[in-house]
Amino acid sequence: MGRTLRFIEKNCATYINVFQDIRDKHIVEVHNAARQACLNLMGEGKNKNTTLLVGSAMNQDKVIEMYSGLQNNLVLRDSMRYLQMNNAVFFGDFKYGAEMAVRFGEQMHKTLQGNIITTVIQFNSAYCCFRMAQDLSQPAGIRKKYLAHALIVHKRIKDWVSKGNPNCRHYCALLDAELAMLKGSSSVTVQYCLDEALAFANKDGLIHIEALIMERYATFHKTEQNGNDFRLRAMSALTLYQEWGALAVVEKLKQEWKHDLGKILEELPTSTEGGVVNLDMSIQSWQ
Repeated sequence: MGRTLRFIEKNCATYINVFQDIRDKHIVEVHNAARQACLNLMGEGKNKNTTLLVGSAMNQDKVIEMYSGLQNNLVLRDSMRYLQMNNAVFFGDFKYGAEMAVRFGEQMHKTLQGNIITTVIQFNSAYCCFRMAQDLSQPAGIRKKYLAHALIVHKRIKDWVSKGNPNCRHYCALLDAELAMLKGSSSVTVQYCLDEALAFANKDGLIHIEALIMERYATFHKTEQNGNDFRLRAMSALTLYQEWGALAVVEKLKQEWKHDLGKILEELPTSTEGGVVNLDMSIQSWQ
């Protein structure tokens, strides 16, 4: 997932052709779902879908109906749920992601256990639940439900990190930041966790996770009313998302932040998908 969305989408299309040749329709649909998730993030054509896997690559309802009752249906359904939850994280639909986590998170963990995406499923579950646990517009009982699930999954991820799993360090640090915010810890503590998460993601070349952490950094500074720090982190997040190719996410955030960022949005580098953005130089121009 550290690759650009366009690269991932094209790779999926290549694999689809291969599996069509060997007539493995189940795997074809899994890759169609992955393609559609990418296309949603990329803002394909007039497609406004975010978590709904409907577009030029697939129609999730038709696929589910087609494979209903078949032996591989559970793997296909949980693969689609994973992709929907993943998109919920990047589009900020935390309520949808949290509900998916509470209802299907443990089932997905068991169905797809041993797959590399298991760690992503766990992070998405905990992250959405932590975000909803901090949403004061939700009833106290609902926030408590989400928090309970988040804490269980967070502990699981921390255990994996303590046992040497290198694929969870950035996730664990970001979740540590969420827990610190929830507890009302000091700004220094929260920023330490976010900086650690950024360092791990950067070292592993995970531009999409860097973008997500930078976005969270921006919203944290906005809550703390640190105007200049918010602008720097927000513009950095937009730049990273743009480089990743998530243009639909960029447009969503630009609409959310346009009153806070104002004319500085005009300084957002033009689309460089697949290229390299000199973020340090860009930050200097925004200061």
